[in-house]
Amino acid sequence: QRFLRGSTDLAPMANVSDARDMEIPMAAGETAAEHPEEGNVMKELLDRPYINKHTGLDFLVMCFMGSVLGLLSIPYCAGVEDLPKFWLRHFGPAGFVEENLELSSQIFFRRGGASWILICWGFCTAVGVLKVLVKLDKFPSFIDELKHQHVDPLVNLKVVICCIASLSAGAVMGLEAGLGSVGAALGFLLWKLAEKILPSTSDTLSDQRRRIYILAGLAGAFGTIFPAPVVSVILVSEIATAGTERSVAEEEFMTGRRLPKKVFFYLVPVAVSAFVVTYAVNYAITKSHKIPPPLYDRGYDNLSVFTGVGLGAIAAVAVVIFLLIGALMKAIFSLVGSPLERRLGTPTRQIVTASLAGLITGVAIYLFPLACGSGKDGMMPTRALSHADKITVLELFGLALAKVVAYWACAHGGLVGGIFYPLLYFGLTLGEICAKVFHIDYLVAEPVMIGATPGALLPAPITALAFPVCMFVTGPTQTVPILTAIVIANAILVGSGFLEKMMSKKP
Repeated sequence: QRFLRGSTDLAPMANVSDARDMEIPMAAGETAAEHPEEGNVMKELLDRPYINKHTGLDFLVMCFMGSVLGLLSIPYCAGVEDLPKFWLRHFGPAGFVEENLELSSQIFFRRGGASWILICWGFCTAVGVLKVLVKLDKFPSFIDELKHQHVDPLVNLKVVICCIASLSAGAVMGLEAGLGSVGAALGFLLWKLAEKILPSTSDTLSDQRRRIYILAGLAGAFGTIFPAPVVSVILVSEIATAGTERSVAEEEFMTGRRLPKKVFFYLVPVAVSAFVVTYAVNYAITKSHKIPPPLYDRGYDNLSVFTGVGLGAIAAVAVVIFLLIGALMKAIFSLVGSPLERRLGTPTRQIVTASLAGLITGVAIYLFPLACGSGKDGMMPTRALSHADKITVLELFGLALAKVVAYWACAHGGLVGGIFYPLLYFGLTLGEICAKVFHIDYLVAEPVMIGATPGALLPAPITALAFPVCMFVTGPTQTVPILTAIVIANAILVGSGFLEKMMSKKP
């Protein structure tokens, strides 16, 4: 399989969007054997050999890159998770952090510290000032980098700095964005080094190598925070090839593209190395393994497939609401930001919108304290509260709404972070609501909604399945309702064309 060549030059930010639109995602098309040998069916199934003289060096570099990312993720995650906890603890209710956020239902609403509003507003305003100082306004997301394998290390450095500042200030966004920028930039720089040590024999092969290194860096970065490295590998594989069906005729049956084995071969060692190093260092620090109790020994309910159908439909509706709130927040921030930019310039717009995002976030976490953070640390406390009936359905609705409003305020206010963990947390709260309202087993509703909510929106259905499977350590039969819900939710929104029409409408 051949890769189509993309530019390796670091284009100015003004031209990055155009460059990406022209650049074809790195994925191998599926083609039939040109001259199949009669009676040799197995040979037709084989991929082309992919081991060459560069493989040994590249493999060692991948293991090194994964190990470095594993080490870097420890202070990164500690910083973006512990810094907000510091001011939440000192300016919030007694025992808020020490007691693992376990607040009784009687005092759950408006349980946050009033000073959180001022602190979050002030810190996020400072993030706006920081973005002006480092000259970061528009920047690529990790989805862009996965799709197009184009990286500007200087821009990625700015993204990492602003992501750490945003999350430390209390932004309700995912920590995966900063790590993804680190991984992609590290992959690009190590590609430069590998090319100097053992150059590729042509520009096309050099470009292939660059793309592989960038994808591997992203896989390694996500391997440090996901439940298992397989989730990271699947996510990179699915997102990098998403949307490629549009490049062929609708009548074609075997459409789309896939990553060739020569790419997959490198994603695994970097993701595994990153996970192993992170796991080992965390154990050395905490002396404990954070492994949830497995669910694979639970019995299989043959009617759970119908539960998956119903929950999938609910997930689709919930994602539409999620996106509508995002459109509303975008309109609000445009009404504020556009006139400011016309009259006072881009820096003023950046500072004011970041400040407004901080104010909205501060109010949201004051009203519903569990809405704070990316959602990664809030999942277990939320489950514990719900299972113990210490939080009502109405409070769960409010918590979900606060999380979504705060996320979109941060996203449209220019703060830096990811969508993945906030979306997963939104799915968890939906699972708790469905379990209480429809009297479904928590250990069915939770993994189903955690999978179906991102699965309804993101072009990564197997990733959406792998995340709850690895998180809850489920058995094979317990994937029946999860996979069913993911397919139903995605079919309702994406398969029907509803989501495309909704996103095509001009405000």
